[in-house]
Amino acid sequence: FDRFYKADAARTRGAADAAGQGSGLGTAIALENARLHGGTIDAADGPEGGAVFTLRLPLRRTGEDEE
Repeated sequence: FDRFYKADAARTRGAADAAGQGSGLGTAIALENARLHGGTIDAADGPEGGAVFTLRLPLRRTGEDEE
């Protein structure tokens, strides 16, 4: 979930290329959105490879007064 993380320092930031390599902001933005809504997001290895992302959001923001 780190911003701009690149395993290969030679890569430049920019839009996703043909191989699907982007700027590294997607997971950082998803994490911040989850936090803003009082939720969490986790990443794990998929059972058959790849990644599984789990987003949990509360029905109501914590600490929000009922109207």
